[in-house]
Amino acid sequence: MPKLVFAKQEAFAQAMARGMSHVEAEVAAGYIRRGKGPALLKDKDVDARITELAQTFPWSGSPDVGPVIEALVKTAQAVDIKTPAGARMAADLWSKVAELKQLLPAPRPLAAPPRPAMTAQQWSEKYKPKS
Repeated sequence: MPKLVFAKQEAFAQAMARGMSHVEAEVAAGYIRRGKGPALLKDKDVDARITELAQTFPWSGSPDVGPVIEALVKTAQAVDIKTPAGARMAADLWSKVAELKQLLPAPRPLAAPPRPAMTAQQWSEKYKPKS
């Protein structure tokens, strides 16, 4: 299937295929008014594009890779490296761990907590010139 006609819909589909929630995908696609996600998910072209893209992205942005990496690390640590076969197995496992870590999605930056709304009077009191 070719790219979707509208750039925001394509960006939304790509974000959904990477494993974001529909709310996160709306923001990533640049929608100003929230609430478009459920309607976009009902669009057959958008849904088909998400399905297609999810198959092309490595691990589809799935967080399920984390437990696999942890299991590989535990196995690599348990291998007896005193024998050539054990050393080779441990090296292969560590190589696979490094490869899988490259496929993990980048951690999302922490959002600053929203500032509480201030009335004009509160703002004036807080930021008035010091005498």
